[in-house]
Amino acid sequence: MSADDFLNVPLSLLKNIGINLSENEKLRQNLALRKKIKNFLRKIHFFNIVTNLIGVLIMNIFPIFVAVNFKDSFLFLLNTSYFSTVLFKLLTVVYQKDKLLQIFNNLRQIFPKTKSDQDRHQTVKYYQKFSSFWKVYRTILKVTAVVMIIAALAIFFNHEEKYDSIFIIKPTGIFSIILHTICTSWNTIILLTVQALNDMLFVTIATMLSMNFDNLSRDFKSELSKSNLNMKSLKILIDRHINLFELSEKTQEIYSSIFLYSFVNSSVIIALFCADMTVGDVVAKVSGLVSFAFISLHTFLPYYHGQKVYDSSSRIFYSIIDSKWYNLKNESVKKSVGILLTNAQNSVFFTGCDFFVVDCETYMNLLMSAYSYFTLLINIHQNLK
Repeated sequence: MSADDFLNVPLSLLKNIGINLSENEKLRQNLALRKKIKNFLRKIHFFNIVTNLIGVLIMNIFPIFVAVNFKDSFLFLLNTSYFSTVLFKLLTVVYQKDKLLQIFNNLRQIFPKTKSDQDRHQTVKYYQKFSSFWKVYRTILKVTAVVMIIAALAIFFNHEEKYDSIFIIKPTGIFSIILHTICTSWNTIILLTVQALNDMLFVTIATMLSMNFDNLSRDFKSELSKSNLNMKSLKILIDRHINLFELSEKTQEIYSSIFLYSFVNSSVIIALFCADMTVGDVVAKVSGLVSFAFISLHTFLPYYHGQKVYDSSSRIFYSIIDSKWYNLKNESVKKSVGILLTNAQNSVFFTGCDFFVVDCETYMNLLMSAYSYFTLLINIHQNLK
């Protein structure tokens, strides 16, 4: 087993949207003609995805201003908020892809190499949990895609005349129906693929960070329990600890603005989903329920894994205490461990531009904000009836 068993999930999703995060390919000066053509087509594919998302975003902004009542604007506001969040995350990740490559390479370097180390750190167990989650996530993604396509087609066939200007393609013949089905399916696949990338990229990094913090906690406890521990062995552990903190800081640099933008938009998106299900028709209720389940999962993931990284990094401090390090024979090693113990009290936590900590408590605050927005929207809708 290697680190690429974990990293292959986000790397394959990156390739699906036209980004090949390969250092070797980036540094190679004389690419073969076949490689050049492949890279060119990949760039075109990525450009198509970005322009598609921007186009759909613009098409959902326009109807907000022409909607004849408050209920009609729910869906367009929802789509605008959701698409803008997905697009912002994608562009931020692409902009920071060099840092992302550094993180991936560092994660490969610190991954347990030998079979004995992997058995000792239960690496297979971590991978099995990660793999199981990816399978469940993929299933939810497929169900959501099917429901979103059916709902979009239902809206297409049942739209009111007042929205004729919004629908460029009209349901007036088999060709137009096939064309709209293809466009709808393509837009949905693009949206959910980019969303899966945004989710799994952070989930993978956070999972590997928390796994390595847990591994380091066990090693600290094991090594510091040896009364004859020397400075060389201690330095190896300290360097690993510093390396993990530096990796966490790089991750924070990439995701800080994403966390802030998502926090602001997620509460609005959840509120709009609930409002649309409450006042919408049967199609809106069914599609909204499935989409709401997916959005809730997508919103929950960064806060849950941010909490996991915080908890695993906090265990370093307690593992040092439990090791009975004060029984060490070497006085210089003992003094160094005392200093290390002070530094180990600092846990890793991700923030949204230092405005809030990305943990489960913040997620609960987000849900409370969403509920407040939801009640406000319903009250406005009832007053405008």
